[in-house]
Amino acid sequence: METLVPNPMAAVDASAAALFRAVAGVDGKRPTILFDEIDTIFGPKAGENEQLRGFINAGHRRNRPMFRCVGDGANQTVQAFHSYAAVAVAGLGYLPDTIRDRSVNIRMRRRARNETIEPYRTRIHEKEGFALRDRLATWAEQVSERVMNVWPAMPEGVTDRPADVWEPLLAIADAAGGDWPDRAREACIVLVAASKANDKGSLGVRLLTDLRDHVMVGIDRLPTVAILDRLNALDDAPWADLHGKPLDNRRLSRMLAEYMTADNEPITSRNIKAAGSVLKGYYATDLRDAWARYCPHPRKVRYLRYPAPKTWPDQHQRGSGNRPGCRYRPATHPLPLPLPATSTRLLTCAVAAVAEVAALRGTPDDSPREGVITLAGTKMLKLPEVLTEIGMSRAAFYRMRARGQAPRLVKLPNGHVRVRRTDLDNWLSNLDSPAY
Repeated sequence: METLVPNPMAAVDASAAALFRAVAGVDGKRPTILFDEIDTIFGPKAGENEQLRGFINAGHRRNRPMFRCVGDGANQTVQAFHSYAAVAVAGLGYLPDTIRDRSVNIRMRRRARNETIEPYRTRIHEKEGFALRDRLATWAEQVSERVMNVWPAMPEGVTDRPADVWEPLLAIADAAGGDWPDRAREACIVLVAASKANDKGSLGVRLLTDLRDHVMVGIDRLPTVAILDRLNALDDAPWADLHGKPLDNRRLSRMLAEYMTADNEPITSRNIKAAGSVLKGYYATDLRDAWARYCPHPRKVRYLRYPAPKTWPDQHQRGSGNRPGCRYRPATHPLPLPLPATSTRLLTCAVAAVAEVAALRGTPDDSPREGVITLAGTKMLKLPEVLTEIGMSRAAFYRMRARGQAPRLVKLPNGHVRVRRTDLDNWLSNLDSPAY
């Protein structure tokens, strides 16, 4: 990169004061700062270096000078140091959030054993880089007027700070013509998405999304202990291992408190009154505004269509689809539809056969009714798991059961007692009004 940029300034361990004066102009030329081993400056063991970080942040836009006192003793004056300059940094792992948000992030990987690249040799490739830089400089002078006052079309979903970063690059790509506009926008979408993969903001958005899509589906309130149990049980989620520890109630509270309710108040836990006890938990009404503002749109629900078995009652055969005799049910695990014609026919026949058998044998109370079948079984919970989730002793649970206020118990053929996941969810959602 040093051979391709104007006025390169390689800075491995430059101080903030040195950069102030360098960017202000040396011999009338503003440098392009190339920071290598940036992890030694901003890494966890290197301290914060707030002055240097503030300088780089201020240089993201024009006319953002930094003011410093210059002089000796009482003879000091305030001087403005211009900070606007092109900066490229490279390092391992850590980068401050404020710098990452103002950057085009390119994640590098170690070269694989089967990958072959041409080695870089300074004596050979430096001249080629300088020649390419001169050609780019000549072309830039020719198109500068076409680039400066244009508003390029931004890809969908690229807004705010990422749009500020990518706008000049897309304008340059449009000026270059050919396939560059499409290639630049494709790179924009991929790199912006990759930059949000592991930052703190996206972790909070991931929490909100998991609460909406996996934890509080169809439930208007849920105790904190139940929320944590479900979050930590998600296989493809980070909650069971956050820096070596599972998500707990304190961290959950801190993360949700960063978002606001519709009344512009921080999201906090509230009392949920259960029979015999009061638990802390969260309400869906408090989360809905944050869901609408921060979470991506829910995945489109895909439907499977299958014929209603003849053994079902007449009201079930009438169906609710566009054709008589058909029923619709969201797939528990959406399939990559459309399927090939042969696969679709086989799947329809298989689902219809399962439905026919279920109708002939009879179904449990919480099994799909009225001709509706699911492709996943209902989870059965042991009683200790239920007691842990609702925060209640066994004696209190059986007292509630004697009054007819506990979730329904199912006795298995071996004599063991279980509670269906759906029964517990319905019981939690039908609790009394909260206690204040």
